[in-house]
Amino acid sequence: ALETACAYDGRLLHGEAVGIGLVQAARLSQMQGQLTEADVARVKKHLRALGMMTEIADIKPALDASPDELLKLMQKDKKATSDGIAFIVLQKPGRARIDKSVTAEKVLTILQDSLNAA
Repeated sequence: ALETACAYDGRLLHGEAVGIGLVQAARLSQMQGQLTEADVARVKKHLRALGMMTEIADIKPALDASPDELLKLMQKDKKATSDGIAFIVLQKPGRARIDKSVTAEKVLTILQDSLNAA
């Protein structure tokens, strides 16, 4: 969804989008009661140490899309089915599962926080 929102214009490589997605998946996992705040910080710190983007706000020039627009793009992604979007939720570091029951409200909150990240 992030790559589509950037119109594949070169400001966001696929791996960079994956890095941002990993942090968002960790946040979702925390919201779902699976990871701690320290776990999320560890994921973000590790990616930062590798020079990766970790927030939507890291994309330059800035992404011109709202959380609602990004969610609509996610709903058209290959991971979306008629049952919903398949999100990866980390049960603990190194152990993940697929969750299709994530609410739009949680996704919108995570997207907004990442768009506003400093």
